[in-house]
Amino acid sequence: MTIFNTYSNLAGFAEFSERDLSLHSFLRSICPLRKKLAAQSYLLDAYLSAFFDLSSYIMTYEAANDGLAAISRLHQICRFAVDQAPFDEEDLPIYEKASHLLNTLPPLQERDTKIGLLILELADEFLASSLTQYLEQSEEGLRSYQDFYKLTALYERLSDLLGEPIVEQLNQELKNHFLIAPISAVFIQSFLNEVLHRLDTTDMESRRQYFQLILDSMQEDA
Repeated sequence: MTIFNTYSNLAGFAEFSERDLSLHSFLRSICPLRKKLAAQSYLLDAYLSAFFDLSSYIMTYEAANDGLAAISRLHQICRFAVDQAPFDEEDLPIYEKASHLLNTLPPLQERDTKIGLLILELADEFLASSLTQYLEQSEEGLRSYQDFYKLTALYERLSDLLGEPIVEQLNQELKNHFLIAPISAVFIQSFLNEVLHRLDTTDMESRRQYFQLILDSMQEDA
Protein backbone atom coordinates (compact mmCIF):
# COMPACT_ATOMS: atom_id res chain seq x y z
CA MET A 1 0.00 0.00 0.00
CA THR A 2 1.40 3.39 -0.97
CA ILE A 3 1.32 6.55 1.12
CA PHE A 4 -1.44 7.92 -1.13
CA ASN A 5 -3.75 4.93 -0.56
CA THR A 6 -4.76 6.44 2.77
CA TYR A 7 -5.12 10.01 1.59
CA SER A 8 -7.13 11.11 4.62
CA ASN A 9 -4.14 10.25 6.81
CA LEU A 10 -1.73 12.01 4.47
CA ALA A 11 -3.95 15.09 4.44
CA GLY A 12 -4.16 15.04 8.24
CA PHE A 13 -7.91 14.39 8.36
CA ALA A 14 -7.61 11.36 10.64
CA GLU A 15 -5.52 13.29 13.17
CA PHE A 16 -7.85 16.25 13.36
CA SER A 17 -11.08 14.26 13.21
CA GLU A 18 -10.15 12.87 16.65
CA ARG A 19 -9.72 16.33 18.15
CA ASP A 20 -12.44 18.61 19.36
CA LEU A 21 -11.92 21.71 17.22
CA SER A 22 -15.37 23.11 17.92
CA LEU A 23 -15.29 26.85 18.53
CA HIS A 24 -18.30 26.69 20.85
CA SER A 25 -16.77 23.83 22.80
CA PHE A 26 -13.70 25.97 23.41
CA LEU A 27 -15.74 29.01 24.42
CA ARG A 28 -17.79 26.92 26.85
CA SER A 29 -14.56 25.74 28.49
CA ILE A 30 -13.72 29.39 29.22
CA CYS A 31 -16.89 29.97 31.25
CA PRO A 32 -15.71 28.21 34.46
CA LEU A 33 -12.53 30.30 34.43
CA ARG A 34 -14.52 33.50 34.07
CA LYS A 35 -16.75 32.47 36.97
CA LYS A 36 -13.72 31.67 39.10
CA LEU A 37 -12.22 35.08 38.40
CA ALA A 38 -15.55 36.77 39.18
CA ALA A 39 -15.05 40.54 39.16
CA GLN A 40 -11.62 40.13 37.55
CA SER A 41 -12.88 38.11 34.60
CA TYR A 42 -12.17 41.14 32.44
CA LEU A 43 -8.49 40.13 32.66
CA LEU A 44 -9.25 36.83 30.96
CA ASP A 45 -11.33 38.56 28.30
CA ALA A 46 -8.46 40.97 27.65
CA TYR A 47 -6.02 38.04 27.44
CA LEU A 48 -8.20 36.27 24.87
CA SER A 49 -8.63 39.48 22.90
CA ALA A 50 -4.87 40.05 22.75
CA PHE A 51 -4.30 36.44 21.70
CA PHE A 52 -6.88 36.63 18.92
CA ASP A 53 -5.39 39.87 17.64
CA LEU A 54 -1.81 38.58 17.63
CA SER A 55 -2.78 35.22 16.14
CA SER A 56 -4.57 36.88 13.26
CA TYR A 57 -1.21 38.46 12.39
CA ILE A 58 0.32 34.99 11.87
CA MET A 59 -0.94 34.36 8.34
CA THR A 60 -0.32 30.92 6.86
CA TYR A 61 -0.81 32.18 3.33
CA GLU A 62 2.01 34.68 3.89
CA ALA A 63 4.27 31.86 5.09
CA ALA A 64 3.40 29.89 1.94
CA ASN A 65 4.10 32.90 -0.26
CA ASP A 66 7.42 33.54 1.46
CA GLY A 67 8.44 29.89 1.07
CA LEU A 68 7.67 30.11 -2.63
CA ALA A 69 9.57 33.40 -2.86
CA ALA A 70 12.62 31.74 -1.28
CA ILE A 71 12.76 28.91 -3.83
CA SER A 72 12.18 31.46 -6.62
CA ARG A 73 15.15 33.42 -5.32
CA LEU A 74 17.30 30.28 -5.36
CA HIS A 75 16.19 29.62 -8.94
CA GLN A 76 17.27 33.13 -9.91
CA ILE A 77 20.67 32.72 -8.25
CA CYS A 78 21.27 29.40 -10.02
CA ARG A 79 20.13 30.83 -13.35
CA PHE A 80 22.57 33.73 -13.03
CA ALA A 81 25.36 31.31 -12.07
CA VAL A 82 24.74 29.15 -15.15
CA ASP A 83 24.64 32.25 -17.36
CA GLN A 84 27.73 33.63 -15.58
CA ALA A 85 25.90 36.90 -14.99
CA PRO A 86 26.74 39.22 -12.04
CA PHE A 87 24.51 38.96 -8.98
CA ASP A 88 23.54 40.94 -5.88
CA GLU A 89 26.14 41.34 -3.14
CA GLU A 90 23.65 40.03 -0.56
CA ASP A 91 23.49 36.58 -2.16
CA LEU A 92 27.11 36.49 -3.34
CA PRO A 93 28.20 33.52 -1.12
CA ILE A 94 25.47 31.20 -2.41
CA TYR A 95 26.03 32.51 -5.96
CA GLU A 96 29.74 31.70 -5.73
CA LYS A 97 28.95 28.24 -4.39
CA ALA A 98 26.54 27.65 -7.28
CA SER A 99 29.22 28.76 -9.74
CA HIS A 100 31.69 26.35 -8.16
CA LEU A 101 29.19 23.46 -8.22
CA LEU A 102 28.71 23.90 -11.96
CA ASN A 103 32.02 22.11 -12.47
CA THR A 104 30.83 19.07 -10.48
CA LEU A 105 27.54 18.50 -12.35
CA PRO A 106 27.08 15.66 -14.87
CA PRO A 107 28.35 16.70 -18.34
CA LEU A 108 24.96 17.64 -19.78
CA GLN A 109 24.17 20.38 -22.28
CA GLU A 110 20.68 21.57 -21.36
CA ARG A 111 20.68 24.92 -19.55
CA ASP A 112 17.47 24.14 -17.65
CA THR A 113 18.96 20.87 -16.41
CA LYS A 114 22.02 22.64 -15.05
CA ILE A 115 19.82 25.18 -13.27
CA GLY A 116 17.57 22.45 -11.88
CA LEU A 117 20.45 20.33 -10.60
CA LEU A 118 22.04 23.37 -8.95
CA ILE A 119 18.75 24.15 -7.20
CA LEU A 120 18.60 20.60 -5.85
CA GLU A 121 22.25 20.69 -4.77
CA LEU A 122 21.73 23.93 -2.82
CA ALA A 123 18.16 23.38 -1.61
CA ASP A 124 19.01 22.14 1.90
CA GLU A 125 21.40 24.97 2.70
CA PHE A 126 19.23 27.70 1.18
CA LEU A 127 16.06 26.43 2.89
CA ALA A 128 17.77 26.44 6.30
CA SER A 129 19.06 30.00 5.94
CA SER A 130 15.83 31.31 4.37
CA LEU A 131 13.68 29.75 7.10
CA THR A 132 15.87 31.23 9.83
CA GLN A 133 15.62 34.67 8.24
CA TYR A 134 11.86 34.34 7.77
CA LEU A 135 11.26 33.31 11.40
CA GLU A 136 13.46 36.14 12.70
CA GLN A 137 11.53 38.67 10.63
CA SER A 138 8.20 37.18 11.70
CA GLU A 139 9.14 37.33 15.38
CA GLU A 140 10.36 40.89 15.01
CA GLY A 141 7.07 41.83 13.39
CA LEU A 142 5.09 40.09 16.12
CA ARG A 143 7.03 41.84 18.87
CA SER A 144 6.29 45.19 17.26
CA TYR A 145 2.62 44.76 18.15
CA GLN A 146 1.54 46.41 21.39
CA ASP A 147 -0.56 43.37 22.28
CA PHE A 148 2.59 41.22 22.47
CA TYR A 149 3.67 42.87 25.72
CA LYS A 150 0.10 43.25 26.89
CA LEU A 151 -0.33 39.48 26.56
CA THR A 152 2.77 38.84 28.69
CA ALA A 153 1.56 41.15 31.46
CA LEU A 154 -1.90 39.59 31.45
CA TYR A 155 -0.40 36.09 31.55
CA GLU A 156 1.45 36.97 34.75
CA ARG A 157 -1.64 38.44 36.39
CA LEU A 158 -3.82 35.47 35.45
CA SER A 159 -1.14 33.07 36.68
CA ASP A 160 -1.22 34.78 40.07
CA LEU A 161 -5.01 34.49 40.24
CA LEU A 162 -5.61 31.06 38.70
CA GLY A 163 -2.24 29.36 39.00
CA GLU A 164 0.23 29.01 36.17
CA PRO A 165 -0.71 25.36 35.30
CA ILE A 166 -4.27 26.46 34.54
CA VAL A 167 -3.11 29.33 32.32
CA GLU A 168 -0.66 27.02 30.56
CA GLN A 169 -3.53 24.61 29.90
CA LEU A 170 -5.48 27.52 28.48
CA ASN A 171 -2.54 28.34 26.22
CA GLN A 172 -2.45 24.76 24.98
CA GLU A 173 -6.16 24.85 24.20
CA LEU A 174 -5.73 28.11 22.32
CA LYS A 175 -2.91 26.59 20.29
CA ASN A 176 -4.86 23.40 19.57
CA HIS A 177 -7.89 25.31 18.35
CA PHE A 178 -6.42 28.28 16.51
CA LEU A 179 -2.74 27.66 15.67
CA ILE A 180 -3.01 24.27 14.01
CA ALA A 181 -0.50 24.69 11.20
CA PRO A 182 2.91 26.03 12.32
CA ILE A 183 4.07 28.75 9.94
CA SER A 184 7.53 27.16 9.68
CA ALA A 185 5.95 23.95 8.35
CA VAL A 186 3.88 25.94 5.84
CA PHE A 187 6.99 27.83 4.68
CA ILE A 188 8.96 24.59 4.27
CA GLN A 189 6.16 22.78 2.42
CA SER A 190 5.78 25.66 -0.03
CA PHE A 191 9.54 25.57 -0.67
CA LEU A 192 9.52 21.77 -1.05
CA ASN A 193 6.66 21.81 -3.57
CA GLU A 194 9.06 23.33 -6.11
CA VAL A 195 11.80 20.90 -5.06
CA LEU A 196 9.41 18.01 -5.80
CA HIS A 197 8.72 19.47 -9.23
CA ARG A 198 12.45 19.67 -9.94
CA LEU A 199 13.08 16.09 -8.81
CA ASP A 200 10.45 14.90 -11.28
CA THR A 201 11.68 17.01 -14.23
CA THR A 202 13.29 15.14 -17.14
CA ASP A 203 16.51 16.17 -18.87
CA MET A 204 15.87 16.34 -22.62
CA GLU A 205 19.31 15.04 -23.57
CA SER A 206 19.69 12.00 -21.31
CA ARG A 207 15.96 11.30 -20.83
CA ARG A 208 16.76 10.90 -17.13
CA GLN A 209 14.81 12.63 -14.38
CA TYR A 210 16.79 14.97 -12.17
CA PHE A 211 16.53 12.70 -9.14
CA GLN A 212 17.93 9.85 -11.25
CA LEU A 213 20.87 11.98 -12.36
CA ILE A 214 21.66 12.80 -8.72
CA LEU A 215 21.36 9.15 -7.65
CA ASP A 216 23.56 8.04 -10.58
CA SER A 217 26.23 10.50 -9.46
CA MET A 218 25.94 9.41 -5.84
CA GLN A 219 26.33 5.76 -6.78
CA GLU A 220 29.48 6.51 -8.77
CA ASP A 221 30.98 8.25 -5.73
CA ALA A 222 29.87 5.56 -3.25
